[in-house]
Amino acid sequence: MRRIHRKFAERLFYMGIFECVQCQQTTRFARRYTFYLGKHCRCPLCGTYRLRLLAVKDHIDRMLMTPMNAWQKIRGGRLYHCRYCRVQFYDLRPLAEQTPADRKAG
Repeated sequence: MRRIHRKFAERLFYMGIFECVQCQQTTRFARRYTFYLGKHCRCPLCGTYRLRLLAVKDHIDRMLMTPMNAWQKIRGGRLYHCRYCRVQFYDLRPLAEQTPADRKAG
């Protein structure tokens, strides 16, 4: 993989863009704040959609301490847990697995 030059607009949304030397396929690594822009809840650290909804706060795993997390808690966000980062956080958006369109299709 080799790093390629980013345009100004790409610098706002991606930390880096890499290209494979053999097949010329590009891989883009998004900035963390872009995880808050989608329709579905994502882990603010790793970006995965594989989250669990928690009923109460777990005292073993750490709670994310960011202004965005505090804001979402005040606004009534639900408590989620990332399986990979082992971090808890609040978010107003639904899980990707629990959207009404997915329930109708299944």
